[in-house]
Formats: sequence, structure tokens, C-alpha cells
Amino acid sequence: MGSKTRDIFTLWYRSGDSVRLLTAEPVFPEEDSEHLEDGLTDEDRRFCASCRLWRRFGRQCLLILIVLRARVWAVFFHTCWEIIAEDVFGAVTEFFRGEKMPKGFTATTISLIPKTASPLAGVNTGRLAYSGFVPGRLLSDNVLLAQELIHFLESRWPDANVVFKLDMAKAYDRVSWEFLYQILQRKGFPQRWIGLVANAISNCWFSVLVNGEHAGFFHSTLGLRQGDPLSPALFVLAADYLSRGLERLFAAQSTMFCHAPGLIRVSHLAYADDLMIFTTTCRQNMELLHDFMWAYERVSGQLINGSKSSFIVGRQTSSLQTQTVQDVLGYQFKHLPITYLGVPLYKGTERHVCLTHHLPAARFAPGLGNDESLPWREVGLDSKCVQATPLHLLQVIHPPKSVLITIERIFNGFFWGSYNGHKHIHWSSWAKACFPVAEGGLGVHSLADYVRDFSMKLWWRFRGKSSLWSEHLHGRYCRNLHPTIVPYNRNHSSVWHRLCRIRDVAEPFIFWTLGEGSVSFWHDNWFGQKPLAQLVHRDTYTMESVRYYLHEGDWNVPRILQIIPMPFAQTICQIPIAAGQGDRIVWTESSTGHFSTKSAWEAIRQASPRRQLLADVWHSSLRPTISVFLISKTK
Repeated sequence: MGSKTRDIFTLWYRSGDSVRLLTAEPVFPEEDSEHLEDGLTDEDRRFCASCRLWRRFGRQCLLILIVLRARVWAVFFHTCWEIIAEDVFGAVTEFFRGEKMPKGFTATTISLIPKTASPLAGVNTGRLAYSGFVPGRLLSDNVLLAQELIHFLESRWPDANVVFKLDMAKAYDRVSWEFLYQILQRKGFPQRWIGLVANAISNCWFSVLVNGEHAGFFHSTLGLRQGDPLSPALFVLAADYLSRGLERLFAAQSTMFCHAPGLIRVSHLAYADDLMIFTTTCRQNMELLHDFMWAYERVSGQLINGSKSSFIVGRQTSSLQTQTVQDVLGYQFKHLPITYLGVPLYKGTERHVCLTHHLPAARFAPGLGNDESLPWREVGLDSKCVQATPLHLLQVIHPPKSVLITIERIFNGFFWGSYNGHKHIHWSSWAKACFPVAEGGLGVHSLADYVRDFSMKLWWRFRGKSSLWSEHLHGRYCRNLHPTIVPYNRNHSSVWHRLCRIRDVAEPFIFWTLGEGSVSFWHDNWFGQKPLAQLVHRDTYTMESVRYYLHEGDWNVPRILQIIPMPFAQTICQIPIAAGQGDRIVWTESSTGHFSTKSAWEAIRQASPRRQLLADVWHSSLRPTISVFLISKTK
């Protein structure tokens, strides 16, 4: 059995034939490439000695982790640094001279461990799976834009829209090393530095643990090691090659873009190894897409999992068009809703059905604990574990009120010990528990508060145009109108509906500091009190920007006096302008000017009177169960 298992994994980690890249890549700046070949500097030595390299991204982290591969604890380095410092620096220096690492340094044992279901482990695993490794990229950006494009799935001009959801089979394990080397060369990385990368990722040896014994010791010829600090950056290069290739394909064949209104045309969405492609059912387009994906698989070593990849079309799409897609690409046909990045994508009013199967708290909260446990739940477990489970969904979906009530009943029942048919006294409703401890609550938030706060966060990010989805919505709904006055109708998407419902609540907390003057003169609050449209009454308000009332970096006073009364005009002329800089959005309820859900919650919640006695009940010397018991006696 050991030899057969070894043969399977040996074949698995064996690369195929080398293939040249199909497209050119942008050149890496020469001034940046010079720093990649620097040896170990004094700064790097201090950085390594501080043992903070595990939280740092950049050149210093790459120089050291490329050799150490994060296989030892930072505690060990901190404790024994005086003893091992010179050896560590010597090993790193040898690596940069081109010396190969010993086989055992990166050897890995493959253990055949069965997977068992665990609710708490599932929460942690899900959160890790949803964490992106591209700085500044939010998972919610892709989900929101995908939901917006799904809303226009029914559009037909004349071909129907189709959305592909592709799954890469073992994406990390199948990346071709030769493919990565060619990408680095095309991007202009120094040849010596490419050699260092090759030395780091190619020194990969495995043995298989079967029945407690090691079977074989074989060398891998492809793939990236999970957990290696260098692997995410290299995988991004492979994903970037695919993304740029799709952009070129759609740019050369404009009929491939799906039919969706808006100024920005979207061909695909990629987040790590999750890929969605938006196109039409035209047979020629399907064949072009098939040929491109086949070529990408051949050059990169990646493999699309046909059994897990799927496509969706609108309800009015003919069976002939659906069959054409299946015949050309071979993916399975699915109906909405589908799951993307852990979030259900839907169209219409299917939110209740969608969320019933996607909220983990509703599935396993009643099973935590045992029937004989005390009715008092540890507050930390309830607030940080159980209540945190649906928050990922609440950031991108506005659930019906009935769904929120159902989940909070589960929380309250679990907290007071009522589950699995066992009923206990609920000394307080969940609504009364959702207050700070000094106000008689348990220090938790209601789901309705979370939804409202996340909606305000969406409005903040939408107004700041900080992502592709916000730019897409501006181009779709706000072409000739300011976002605060755009009317809503039933044909608009659920994302825009959510923004329209929260804008009157969130907009008063947004202020703009002036730079280039691109904000609205009448409708944006740069004046300091309110937008001028709410202070100066006119029959109509134009869509002019502040820039129209500037001249050579200062206020154009004569033009302002033509439309603004003297008292307001004097105040306007005293407002500073940061010439040469962009306008900056400011959240007024935060000391830093940046939005936070905590500040949003504090700004609009209904506070109760604070009582010091209630705060003292939660003293650190008391167990949470005792504090809950004392609180229940005050109800």
C-alpha cells in the first residue's frame, strides 16, 4: 500500500511539457529590480533580530522567509537569538550567493488524515478561506459587483448573457514552475533573483506517512507549497496572467462582453483561485473562450475542474442556447441561487430561501454545548463565536427582517439554555441584551444594528469611489444626478436598493475637504454645516462641481456672489483649498476621519441611562456566568 500511495503522489507532483507564454507581460521597473539583488543589509539584520518578520510584508520579509520558510517559532528566535544569529545570517548569505538548500530543509510529510465535521473548526476554516492575500482588496467588492451583474442576467441584445463560475482543481499544487519563471522574465525581474526564487520553490521533497511509516522520498516538479510566505505572491502572478489574457481576449472581441448597462464593462472577476466570467451565449464567443482556457491550462499547469465548474443563464434563455454552452465548454448548467466566495448570489426576492442555507449560526448553534449544561452561557462564546457567524453575509446582503428575528431567537435560546427541546426561563429578551454592559445589556449588538452599520459602510465606500463596484454603480445609476437625489424604482438591483435606504441616515456624517474641487457644489457637504442645497433655497440646483467656482487654486468670488447670499459667500471664501490634491472624504464621527462600524453604531443607536453598578457587575474578578446571574436578578 505504501508503494502505491507513493506512486500516486509522485505522479501528482510531476510537471508536464514546458510551453512558452502566449502573451507579453508588463516590464518590471529597472529601478525596483536593483533592490531585489541586494545582499543582507544592516536593516535586514535588525529586522530579523526583532522577530517581527512574521507580520511584515515587503523586501525584508522576502529576503529572510524565502530561506527560513517560517518553519520555526518566533519564540525560539527571540530566546536563542544571541546563539543562532550568526548561523542564520550565514545561511541567508549563502542562499543569496546561489547555494542550494539541503533536501531535508524543506522536506514535508504527507499525512492521510480523514476530515471530520466540526462546527467550531468550520468557522475558523471558513474565515481563513475567505481572507484575501492582495493588500487593499476586499472580498465584498467582488461579491457586490457579481450580484449587480447577476441582476442584469436577463438582458438580450441579441444573444443571452451567461455567467461562468470556474473551479481550479488544486490550484496551488498544479502551478508550473517553468510558467512562473517565464512570467518573471517577461516582467523584467533580474535573472539572479529569478534563480533565488527557483532555488526556494524547487527544493521541494515529500514522503507519505502510511500506517505510521514513511513511504518514499520523492521530488516535486510543480506546484506551490501551502503556507509558504512566498507562495501567495507567486500565485498572484499566475492569476494575473489569466486576468490580463481575458482582458485582451474581450478587448479584441467586444461582442464577448455581457449586456449590462453602465459605463464600465466587466469581463471577469477573480479573487484568489475563484473565477467568474461574464459573456454571451454566442457560439463563436464560446469557442474563443474554450480555446483561451485550454491554452492557459497548457501553459500554466492549471486544470479547470469540469465537475465543479458551472454556468448560469437567464430564465428566458432558450434551451438551444443553453445546449450550445454545454456542448462547447462542457460545464454543468445550474440555476440561481449560486454560491460565490461563500455568499449566495440571487435575483429577485429569493433572499429568505438563500440565507436559510447559508447562515452557519442557524445550522449549528443549537448543537453547541450539552443538555445538562447550565443555562448561563459564557458571554464570550455567545458574542464572539455564535453571533459572528453570519456577519460575513450581512456585509453584502440585506436579509429580510424575518430571517434576523429567527437567528436572534436561536442566539437568545442558546444563551439561556433553551435548545434541543429543553426550555429554560429567558430572563431577558435579546433586544434588551443588545446594549453595553453599563446600560444593562450584555455588550452584544443586534443583527439589525449590524445590517444598518454595514449598510452605512457600503454607502461610505460607494461615495468614496474606492472600488470597481462603486464606480460601476455610479456609472449605472448616477450619470447625470447626484447619488443623494437619484430616485429608486423596482427595476434597480438589490445592492442599489440597500444604498438608497441608508443614504439619508449615513450622508449627514460625511464631510469633504476640498482639493481639486470635483465634488458637487450644491449636494456635497464641504461647507461645514450642511450641503448648500439645504441652506440656500433655489428653484433648481445644477450639477456643477466646486471646480467651476475656483480660479487658479482659489475661490472665484464674483461668480460665487452671483448665486450665493453674502453671509454664506463670506464663509465659503474662508474655506481652505488643498491645491494639487484630490478631494478627501471624511467620516465626522471618527477622530481619524475614517469610517468604522463602531463609530456608526454609537452615532445613531438609542442609548439607555448608564449605571456604574451594572458596569461593576462585569468586573474581571467575576466569572461571566456569575455576572449574567446578577444581571438577571436586576430584570
